[in-house]
Amino acid sequence: MENIWITIISGGFSGAAVVVFLGKLLVNNAFKKSLSQYQHELDLRKQSLQTELSINAEQLKLKFSQYEESKKIALENIYASFIKTSIPRANLINHNNFQDAENFCAEYFRAYKEAFDAFDLSFKKISLAYECLEDNAIYINGETESLVSSCLSKVLISYQKSHHQLQQYHNETRCLFDNGYLSLETAPLDFRVFSDEVQANWNELASESKKALKNTIRELLTP
Repeated sequence: MENIWITIISGGFSGAAVVVFLGKLLVNNAFKKSLSQYQHELDLRKQSLQTELSINAEQLKLKFSQYEESKKIALENIYASFIKTSIPRANLINHNNFQDAENFCAEYFRAYKEAFDAFDLSFKKISLAYECLEDNAIYINGETESLVSSCLSKVLISYQKSHHQLQQYHNETRCLFDNGYLSLETAPLDFRVFSDEVQANWNELASESKKALKNTIRELLTP
């Protein structure tokens, strides 16, 4: 470049050639300046986009983390409400010791009352479990939702049948009592056997749903 300027100054180029040369030089300089400016703006835009992407990624990560936490809590709530439909959790007594009772008839009818109370509480627990399932259904897949819902329906039907049996036993017991024939030997219902049967039915009906919910929760908690 320095030699070219010496040649121009010393008259080595004609006037027209100088004009052409200077024109090209100006164009090249302008192009380089424009390119440099464009590259600078591009770098700034790239940096801005990278920052935005980084922020968006962090926000998405946070939202996903919040969703996963909400899902875990929802599943835990569904599982807890489902488990509470188990009849022993409603205090269905199966350990009555009527032989040591001072007043067998009074103690026997008290056991009936507690059994009816346990069923009433269990029916309420089933209703609450349905509500919990509906409130948190968005966090579980359709298959699990249907499985739990179906199980609750079966548990309800099972309890209704057992409750009807209990009512029949109670009527029979009342008849014996009114006629003066109620005693430890004539008592129609063995509460221990009855309670064990009701719980065994629940265990059988609830087994698949319990397993599905626990597996889902465990998968969620596994790193």
